[in-house]
Amino acid sequence: MDPIEDYTWLRQMLTGTVIERFHVGAFHAVGLRLSQQKGGDATPFRFRILLFCEGVQQPVAAYNLELSILGSDCLTEQVGHLHRNLGHASEEMSYPQFKAWAVEQARNLTQ
Repeated sequence: MDPIEDYTWLRQMLTGTVIERFHVGAFHAVGLRLSQQKGGDATPFRFRILLFCEGVQQPVAAYNLELSILGSDCLTEQVGHLHRNLGHASEEMSYPQFKAWAVEQARNLTQ
């Protein structure tokens, strides 16, 4: 699998909060909480789960709870060069709810 083309994950690993590290099938996963700050460090992401393959230094997939350009929360997937909106999310979505959704999506990558 090719790495995702979004390189913001590098900064987010340093500036965000790593909630946990875990495995999904053959992937190593990192769950991040990010603050949506105003100004130069603004990020549309509230939560991200980055998936890494063994021996690959960049994530090959990312599942995100992010703020759309219209200002509503949405669930997105990044795989290689693709970034897809997979639907609306509740503003109140917790990390455990987001993780359950992301893990279900990630399992589809391993099939």
